[in-house]
Amino acid sequence: MSTPPDSDTYPLPVSVAFSGPDNTGKTKQIGILARRMGPAAISAGPLDHYDPRWAAIKAGGMARWWFETGPVEEVADVLATSYLERSRHPFSAPVRLLDRGIPMLEASVAATVAVREDLGAEQAADRARHLLSSYETDLRAAEEDEQEVRAFLALRILGVIPPARLTGHDLLLVLIKLAESQHPHTTLDTFFTTTPAPHPGPGDRSGNVPAPA
Repeated sequence: MSTPPDSDTYPLPVSVAFSGPDNTGKTKQIGILARRMGPAAISAGPLDHYDPRWAAIKAGGMARWWFETGPVEEVADVLATSYLERSRHPFSAPVRLLDRGIPMLEASVAATVAVREDLGAEQAADRARHLLSSYETDLRAAEEDEQEVRAFLALRILGVIPPARLTGHDLLLVLIKLAESQHPHTTLDTFFTTTPAPHPGPGDRSGNVPAPA
């Protein structure tokens, strides 16, 4: 089993979670940010770093355990424990980059029971909430520590999604963020908001100009 980044230098870093479906570029975005930010940011790594049971699960076939042999209660427990252990772990940088935030846990469990128990969307969501109910307090606290970044929006900025699929407001927001990224006063938190970043220069766009919702 791999070992998570280990340091008590920043026991409570800023946590930025990239959430979205598989194959939307979350891991790639995290890698790019980690490289560009240097010592200021670190990837939290895969969830299977945070629970020793993953080693045996992978040895026996993860897909088979997840969708056939593992009781759904066990699947929910392993996932919830992994998410929570990740949220508690100290890291060696002030910004911690997470592949999937806490809201993705319920979505993953709901998708699993929908397939395994042949449930509709609402039934699967209710079943997932029930399976995770004993972790509710801890998960809510962990979620409050995360700043969620929608992978879909980030992918728009990366140009992976064709511009033709963007609405007028979406495209304007992307252009604003791209312009702000070139300004020397821009900081990382600029990209986690949908409002223009204020800039002091007389020739800059006013910070009072509203951005699209």
